[in-house]
Amino acid sequence: MKGKSANDLLDDGMDMFRFRRDGAPIVAGTKKQNVLYKCMNPSSSVRKAKRVYSKSPHQSMDAPGLLADYYYNILDWSSKHLLAVAILDKVYAFDATTSVTTLFKDFNNNAITITSVKFSKDGAYLAIGLDNGFIHLFKTDTQQQVRKFGTGNWRICSAAWTSGGLLSFGNRGGLIQTHDTRQRLSFLSETQHHEAEC
Repeated sequence: MKGKSANDLLDDGMDMFRFRRDGAPIVAGTKKQNVLYKCMNPSSSVRKAKRVYSKSPHQSMDAPGLLADYYYNILDWSSKHLLAVAILDKVYAFDATTSVTTLFKDFNNNAITITSVKFSKDGAYLAIGLDNGFIHLFKTDTQQQVRKFGTGNWRICSAAWTSGGLLSFGNRGGLIQTHDTRQRLSFLSETQHHEAEC
């Protein structure tokens, strides 16, 4: 079987590389589609409504003794409309649906300072990190302590949850630990970083 050369293709009357000045052939009905598309698309002159922000607070709360430290994470919202606020050695829970504030946990120790609070994604648990290197895990509905983890003598600066129940927390010394809170032997990994404040 013999293949065709480029000259044979041109002799057959086929022109593969023909330039058309008028463009592609117009398909019937495309003009109507363009009109419909332009009608459905809003004009660029139509402005979107601007969001209105209140100039006065909806609600203000008094929190005497609230520590103003850049490395402390002492406020956190839950998916169940709870606000956890850590003040020295106490954690308060504000319920946004009922506007009621309750004492969630009092460690009764002036030598301890709460340095981080973090709700789980579903709002069922609250992790409370302390400056002595421990993090306590509480159920939010019963306020009962479930677990306790430790990283050493450095303060717990931050904590983060995954939707699967994994809790990662870092301390001032640059150590990050990850625990699976659903398992009895919960420790999964540990990472040491060169810089402080994870």
